[in-house]
Order: sequence, then structure tokens, then C-alpha cells
Amino acid sequence: MTNMKIYYIITVPFTILFCLFLTTAHIYAGESKGLVKFQYTGWDGHKKQMPEAISEAKLDALERFANDNLSKSRYKDYMQAKNLIINELDSIVSVDQFIEETIDKKNKTIKLVIRASINENKLNFIIDSITASNNSAQSELSEMAIYIVARKASEIKLYKPREFSKIVNSETNDASETSAMSGDSATSYSTTEYTSTSESGGSTTQKSDKISYGPVNGMDENLLNSMSKIFAEYNFDIFDGTQIIDDRVRDEYMEGDSLSRDAKNYMWNATKDDGVPYLVLATVTIDAKAQDEVSGGVIVAVTVNGTVYECSKRCKTKASVGPVQYAKSAPRESEAERLALVLAAENAAQELIDQLNAKGIR
Repeated sequence: MTNMKIYYIITVPFTILFCLFLTTAHIYAGESKGLVKFQYTGWDGHKKQMPEAISEAKLDALERFANDNLSKSRYKDYMQAKNLIINELDSIVSVDQFIEETIDKKNKTIKLVIRASINENKLNFIIDSITASNNSAQSELSEMAIYIVARKASEIKLYKPREFSKIVNSETNDASETSAMSGDSATSYSTTEYTSTSESGGSTTQKSDKISYGPVNGMDENLLNSMSKIFAEYNFDIFDGTQIIDDRVRDEYMEGDSLSRDAKNYMWNATKDDGVPYLVLATVTIDAKAQDEVSGGVIVAVTVNGTVYECSKRCKTKASVGPVQYAKSAPRESEAERLALVLAAENAAQELIDQLNAKGIR
């Protein structure tokens, strides 16, 4: 009888053996998928080394979550905290479902595909534990002024370019001629073209469209609170920038998208004269709305720009964000505006703080 070697690829219902007990509810839980192809050793390695394979699948899920959800500066902090995060991997990543579990005994491999939950609170706590701003003592908190302008387009003036037109007219004349020798007559034709041009509308040179803005009543305070909450979590001592900067900055932003040199110098000098080390300047603009075809509500789009200045001897840019657009939908336009504005302000504040942390600024 010929000896035959038989290989099996066995799918094991490991989830039946895997019990997950939830003792706390994670309010901020992200979702991710993890995949691993684990090489085991020994004839029973698929049993003994299964926990290692699961850990690698968890780590892959976390890596995918970080790549998809963290900003560039925040990802830098994540990489710096990587060793601490791996030590706490089981408390950060929990397996919700085993999508695939395949054991290949011929090649001694375990293939796992999992759906996992990410405890974002724990992840952020570990990352923040190594950032400079979160390590500062209360006596070392840096004072920061936040000056925010909420606005929406109230009037758009369109400049029409000057138009040119060219008109070509033609005129045909005929004349009779008689031959002196034969007495025969013939008619000859001649055509003359006249060209004229006309110019109308517009200005001598074409200009860009001019947009004027109006305030979003009642939102400045809400947006200030939203941004302040983010910065205060990282131990900055926050106050309303209108205490040291008057309305001339706001008024200029109601007329355009940039500040004059005089307005900038006034703003910077006011910050330095008051001894405030950091100034956040942000504009949040409602610039588009549309009907939500799915819900029947209103979609409002908002564009945010923000800058953090460090003002000691001179004011220098230390972090910036935008223009970035965010959108929210709601049954009423006013509610959609509020949701979109707050979303834009919170995301801008988080991106700015991530950049500051990456530079070790507190």
C-alpha cells in the first residue's frame, strides 16, 4: 500500500471558546478591522500560540485605526507613545467578532480577521501622558487668548468682464461697361467690407468677485466655548480674546478674508502688551447650503481657518489649519448652521493642539 500524506486546512470556530466580558461601557469607542497571518511552530502551535495571533490581530486593528483617524501631528505623538500603547493593548483594543479564523496545518499558519473596538479615551490618555502640554504642572499653565469670528456671506458682488464684439458689414456695387469696338456691354461687381468694434460692460480690467459677510448672531460664545474646551483639556489657561482685542479685527473679516497690515500689528501688539504668550485667531464661515435629498432637511457647509501665534518678543505662527470645510444636516437651517459651526471649531482646535504638542509647546 502506497504511503500517502494528507494535509488539512481546518477552520476552527474559536469564537465559541472566546468569551468577552464587558465590565465598563466605553463612551468613545472607535471601530476597526485587524488581519494577521501568524506563523506558528510545533504540531500543536495553533492552540498554544493562538493568543499571540489574536494580539497581533489587535495590534493591526489599532494601526489601521491610527492611520485612518489621526492627523499627521497626532500620529507622530502616537508613534512616540507606541511602546506604552502596546503594553496596554488589551485594555485599548477588544475583539467584537472573529470574521475569519483559518488554520493551515500544512504551512503552519493561522489567519485571523477580526472586528475590534478601540477605547479612544484610554488611547488618548496614554498619548497625552507623554506630550509636553499634559506633563506641565498647574503653576506652569500657559495663558492663551482665543479670538474667533463667526460669519456668513451676506452679499456677493460679481464683477462682469468687459465685453468686446466685432461687426463685419459688406457692400456690393455693380457697374455697366460697353466695349467701344463691338458695342457689347458687360456688368462688373465689386464688394467692400467695413469692420467696426464695440465695447460694453464691466471695468477696464477684470476683478475678482467681492464677498461681504455678516455676523452669525449668538454663535461667537458657543464657538469660543467649544474651542476653549479642547485647549483646556491640554492645560492651557484660556480666556476670551475680545478682552484685549477690539472689533477692528472682526470688522475687517466682515469685508474680506484677510487682515490689513495695520490690523495685524494692532492685534499682535495688544497681545504682547498684555503679556499673553499665545493667541488663537480663527474664522468660521458659513459658505454653502443645499437640500438634503435623503432626509429632506438642510445641509450647511462651513469653512474654518485657524492660527496659533506665540507672542513673546515678536508674534510667530506656531500652528495653523485650513481652509477646511465641514458639513452638517438638520431639519432646520439654523440647527444645521449651529452643528456645522461647532464641528468645524472643535476639529480645528484639535488639529491646532496636536501641532503644538508635536512641537512640545505648552
